[in-house]
Amino acid sequence: MVQALHHGVLPRTLHIDEPTPHVDWTAGAVDLLTETRPWPETGRPRRAGVSSFGVSGTNAHVILEQAAEPDPAPAAATALPLTPWLLSGHDEQALRAQAKTLLTHLRQRTEDSVTDVAHSLATRRTALEHRAALPVTDRDDALTRLAEFAAGRTPDGLLLGTAGEGGLALLFPGQGAQRPGMGRELYETFPAFARAFDEVCAHIDPLLGRPLRETVFTAEAAELDRTALTQPALFALEVALFRLLASWGVVPDYLLGHSVGEIAAAHAAGALDLADAAGLVVARGRLMQALPPGGAMLAVQADEREATEALTAVLGEHADTVDIAAVNGPRSVVLSGAAASVDALTAHFTERGRRIRRLGVSHAFHSPLMEPMLDEFAELVAGLSFAPPRIPVVSNLTGAVLGADEFADPRYWVRHARHTVRFADGVDALVGAGVTGFLELGPDATLTTMAEDCLDTAPTGVCAALLRRDATEPTTLLTALARAHVHGVTVDWDAVFEGTGARRADLPTYAFQRTAYWPAESTADRGDLSSAGLDGTGHPLLGAMVGSASGGDTLFTGELSLAAQPWLADHRILDSVLFPGTGFLVLALWAGSRLDAGEVEELVVHSPLILPEHGGVTVQVVVGETTREESRPVAVYSRAASGTEWTKHAEGLLAAGPPPEQPATPPAVWPPDGAEPVRLEDFYADLTTTGTAYGPVFQGLTAAWRHSDGIYAEVALPPQTTDDAKAFGVHPALLDAALHTLAFLPSAARDSGPFLPFSWRNVSAPAPGATACRILLAAGPGTDEVAATLWDGDGQPLVSVGGLSLRTVSRAQLGTSVAASSLFRMDWTPAPEPEAAGHPAVRWAVVGPAVTDAPDIDPYPDLDALRRHLAEGGPAPDHVLFPCAPAPPPASTRTRPVRPCTRRSTPSAPGWRTNTSSSHGWCCAPGAPSRPDPAKAYGTWRRARCGDWPAAPSWNTRTGCSWSTSTPTPASRTSPGPRRSYRPPVTAPTTPTTSTAPATPATPRTPRSSRSGPARPSYRGSPATPSTPRRRAGPGRPTAPP
Repeated sequence: MVQALHHGVLPRTLHIDEPTPHVDWTAGAVDLLTETRPWPETGRPRRAGVSSFGVSGTNAHVILEQAAEPDPAPAAATALPLTPWLLSGHDEQALRAQAKTLLTHLRQRTEDSVTDVAHSLATRRTALEHRAALPVTDRDDALTRLAEFAAGRTPDGLLLGTAGEGGLALLFPGQGAQRPGMGRELYETFPAFARAFDEVCAHIDPLLGRPLRETVFTAEAAELDRTALTQPALFALEVALFRLLASWGVVPDYLLGHSVGEIAAAHAAGALDLADAAGLVVARGRLMQALPPGGAMLAVQADEREATEALTAVLGEHADTVDIAAVNGPRSVVLSGAAASVDALTAHFTERGRRIRRLGVSHAFHSPLMEPMLDEFAELVAGLSFAPPRIPVVSNLTGAVLGADEFADPRYWVRHARHTVRFADGVDALVGAGVTGFLELGPDATLTTMAEDCLDTAPTGVCAALLRRDATEPTTLLTALARAHVHGVTVDWDAVFEGTGARRADLPTYAFQRTAYWPAESTADRGDLSSAGLDGTGHPLLGAMVGSASGGDTLFTGELSLAAQPWLADHRILDSVLFPGTGFLVLALWAGSRLDAGEVEELVVHSPLILPEHGGVTVQVVVGETTREESRPVAVYSRAASGTEWTKHAEGLLAAGPPPEQPATPPAVWPPDGAEPVRLEDFYADLTTTGTAYGPVFQGLTAAWRHSDGIYAEVALPPQTTDDAKAFGVHPALLDAALHTLAFLPSAARDSGPFLPFSWRNVSAPAPGATACRILLAAGPGTDEVAATLWDGDGQPLVSVGGLSLRTVSRAQLGTSVAASSLFRMDWTPAPEPEAAGHPAVRWAVVGPAVTDAPDIDPYPDLDALRRHLAEGGPAPDHVLFPCAPAPPPASTRTRPVRPCTRRSTPSAPGWRTNTSSSHGWCCAPGAPSRPDPAKAYGTWRRARCGDWPAAPSWNTRTGCSWSTSTPTPASRTSPGPRRSYRPPVTAPTTPTTSTAPATPATPRTPRSSRSGPARPSYRGSPATPSTPRRRAGPGRPTAPP
């Protein structure tokens, strides 16, 4: 098929004997290709679809398009003075990744010119939401700044924006913006501008009596400031700029002019043809120029009300000599009229510290001084032909969109020349119509600054001037065009690059982020339950409902599990997954709404619902019959999926009467005036210190403010939970996140907790299904209560909570103590050495060939020496240690080395027992090469105690107390190595040395709990209480004797 596209041939279909009789081939224009046919040129690329039908049911379809013909050799080409490199991505991370891949590609392909790369980026790549534009002039500079952007920095000149859905308005300025030479550089650079400017001049020159182009490009400022020239000059420039943008595919949604600029806007909208518009603007300038000179204009930092009051207060009976010529912003007006009166107003506002500026004009426009020319002007307008505008124009006079009848009324244009220019009202009207972007078509940024002052917040779209007084015109224009593009304005970049000789360049494909996306699995649809006598609910948690045939309770049932509702795992309290307290409320609200009892009068949570890591929990919501008080009891129960015992978690009352009153409306300004922002960067991380660990689904708090009314906040659900939001009514995670604002109340105890909802009162949800909301949380009517109101972004009420109280929860209440958790195991950590405070209370004796000079240990070479010591009246030791001297390792059998050890130790025991009946005996086998089997040693000492020496004192087998080559000591609470040993709860003195190995001080250790995997813990019982083995010691069993 690729070759067929290339050669222009339609290949015949193979293996066709006869057409299927099940298709009416005589109807329509579809035929089977039973023979090869030519594929003619139609003026558009050839396209073909190729299908593949897999045996397993997997089908694929690809659409092929004829390759574009190679670009012809360019004619005489002129590069743009500034070339924008455009990038886009689905998010900021992808945008920077695009820059990185482009940088790598261009470093390897040095033959592509700046223009070729720019043209291909602009015309052969989809413009996605997040955009960047890098205006460049040469390749090296472009690569340097591209590398900065790819590395996460913002290079000079980089334009960033997000394509929005708002409209675009073009602004046409009036007198005061003119400057000598305006448009000359554009005329020399862009042929489309030059053609349009010349066309306008061809209509104006005969009326003006002089060539307008030469006057504008060469006249001095004083000459150009004469209103007879200023008005046609501005008109010619603005019309040419409008046509240049139109040639580049920029289509506005609205037009707004300022004073004489509205005539250019009327022509651009199609209400006036060029001949009539030129005649109107020339006549207007001529008539105003013919007025007697004099008058003044003053720009003042004041609002319209203050300016009006000043006219009366300052001028008195002469107040009619000055008018407000323009309202350019909330605190920006222009006063115009008699010079003496304007001087008085200048002094008045100067005394009050207001910023003022005297305008350099020849006449006082939009003032009483304009009245002598109005009659003749009206006669001239009456002879013009007007048409309905193709683009809406916002009026200077009314601040609203003009209708066709108003355009054609001569009285409108008379009032337009005489009365106040209401530019600020026009901007407000544009914003109300959805406009977010503004482009000024004039010689400077006069209206751009005014428009920004009229906006309450920074514009979300482009707000730029095509030209600036102190900058190169083509560069400024192309930068403004690129700025408009990054904010979503559509531009025909093929037209922009026309005449530059740009050719297609190979570019890297999209830098995909490779993030796997699996649609959220909805639990609302559970199939047909009617065969079981149940009604489906469509609720994500309650799968079925059943009512009693004889009346009574209505039962809603479902199953909760982390497998079916994985988002519940993001709600962990004290290391347990808890069903959120808001979930009980949501279940009660939803069940009540199905039974015309959609308000919760009261709901008390008795006990939390802990969800297991594996398996599920059956949950039931039971709604009783309507009582005499027009309420219905409701309760929420659960049991383990394999259990029989039910637990009541919550109970309360549902209001069965009419719907409650609508909650209060949100403040008109969001956030309200005086609200203090709250930092949220570490909010959820800090909550973990109180035992509250929220995952992404429950981390919905995005902004919060403190206010005298309470806490204002914004909350949003993450994308993976929005699919079931409507089925929930109110998503538990959304309501839970809204209540996180409790932490910011003045009475909140941030270091205590965690807190869980305990009692709800008077809760309603008039508008279910929201995925984001605004909230006001304030003190409630009751003691230790809070009240909450939730609205959507449009101010519609979502949830109203009349009262909510909370209670703390502990591990004991949850039944999740640390020792009982399968996520913990016993480990040993070094304990600090006790500080010596004289001789210890416990005395040790070492019997054997040991030598020590420690003052707290009595060494005896053999048992006879110890016996003599006792016979002479010496004190009996509390503990006697019998080191088992190691024997040479045998040639075979792992357990054989224990026998010499026990034989050498046990004969001493009977004689020692006679004189030391209150002492504790210890046997310790040192050294890894000759370590005895702990089971053998334990058995020997058990025999010594229970068989040969029935009256023997307490015996302890310290087998395996150290698996190093050093000798263990009574003082060493050493690590038990691969097997656990009982450690006596005593503090022993310094380690003695023996003759078998050099002494190595051991590190005292104490037990601690440490996290581990789900493996079974290897320690049993308290570390201070020895366990009783039932068999010989082995892996996982304690080796201490009873």
